[in-house]
Amino acid sequence: MTGHHPQSDPEQAHGWRADKVLRRLFANAGILLSGKMVNGLLNVAFMALAIRTLGPVHWGILVVITNYVRGIGDLSKFQSWQAVITYGTPARRGAGRGALKDLIGFTFGLDVISLIIALALVFAVLPFAPMIFGPENWPADQWPLIVLFALSVPFMIEATPTGILRLYDRFDLLAIQNTIGFSVRLAGTVVLFFLHARLGAFVVVWFIANCVAGSVLVYWALRELKRDNALPPFPKNWFSLSGRFDGIWKFVLATNFNGTLEAILPRFSSLIVNGILGPAAAGLYEIARQIADSVAKPVKMLGQAIYTEIAALFTRQDHAGLRRLILRSMALVGLMLFLAGIFVFFFADWILVLIGKKAALQAHDLLILMVAGSMILVLAFSLEPTLISMGRAASAFIIRLATTGLYLALMFFLLPAQGLSGAGWAALAYAGCLFALQASMVVWTLHNSRNKRQIMP
Repeated sequence: MTGHHPQSDPEQAHGWRADKVLRRLFANAGILLSGKMVNGLLNVAFMALAIRTLGPVHWGILVVITNYVRGIGDLSKFQSWQAVITYGTPARRGAGRGALKDLIGFTFGLDVISLIIALALVFAVLPFAPMIFGPENWPADQWPLIVLFALSVPFMIEATPTGILRLYDRFDLLAIQNTIGFSVRLAGTVVLFFLHARLGAFVVVWFIANCVAGSVLVYWALRELKRDNALPPFPKNWFSLSGRFDGIWKFVLATNFNGTLEAILPRFSSLIVNGILGPAAAGLYEIARQIADSVAKPVKMLGQAIYTEIAALFTRQDHAGLRRLILRSMALVGLMLFLAGIFVFFFADWILVLIGKKAALQAHDLLILMVAGSMILVLAFSLEPTLISMGRAASAFIIRLATTGLYLALMFFLLPAQGLSGAGWAALAYAGCLFALQASMVVWTLHNSRNKRQIMP
């Protein structure tokens, strides 16, 4: 992806209000955020009803079952949506749709491989799970429920459909699709609450919600491709076509490992808490994690939307626009985080009691620490996409790998010593180190890039 070095859009240079890229970024993020805000409310209602129906221990077991399957799914999943955007952006601007068809076929093939690996791992690890997590902390008698939920894995491998909708700026459809699974889950939970249902019924509801949400996403993505005459032919040896995309295997592998580490961390963290402190503690950890994640949701929507804008800027080699986008978006994000943080810090106990009753107050310190960690992480939302777009995907992966190793080491050390709050301190240390290393690498890369342009004849 090469090109000339045009001047930045003059509208971008005359202040924040005239910055078209920033306006478009926040418009797309706002569409996604509208869906996520609804999801947050639905999720709070779902957790509150589930805890009151199941009790803390069985709620923790539900968390363990779902996070075990989803964690392995995330571990196996290729982050192919990033390739769809990075390589699909210039492909859409080219003549014809041949390159885009081949790209979508290639990434779809990666998703199929992810599905096969995920299912194999779920069933291969299952017999050894009691030994890994401890027989007293693993619901061995619930293996039929684990198998049932595992059958929804094909509907969780959604990277390419997600990338397609982002490529075509259909953030409105993504916002709607994001609420579908939560809506089905909450509707089912309301019924189960009045029926005083047991654990198995909740797993069935989660299974149905995953299947419905995944099916809708695939349908909408295929519909967009058909409208643009970019639907890849089936069947075809898609992997043989990867040669027309320079460096795509290196890009896919680097971004996949990096995205996988980010995706599996919350899932496996709850499993670690369960293995060391038991299912009730895992349930409390999940409550705190979900609340902290809700604080980060607005900025995560920016992170998802910004990939498209960064890919376009990088395609045009607009480094000045890229730097401006990073700094301005981070400044606005800082204000959003400040307001969200104040709310959580003052109303933490009220939120915990609302969701998990008085027993959830045990997670107060954990919640404060995890929210602080989330605020640091989301402040850096633009750093990793920038590194990837500038050809530093390998560096981004090394940084993520090192900080993940630090986080896991701290979890195993601090949980036995400090209980649940130890997980919060581990999350805070992880966030701080990740932010510092990513920011340093971005500054260094941009500095080198500017120096190279200055010495060019």
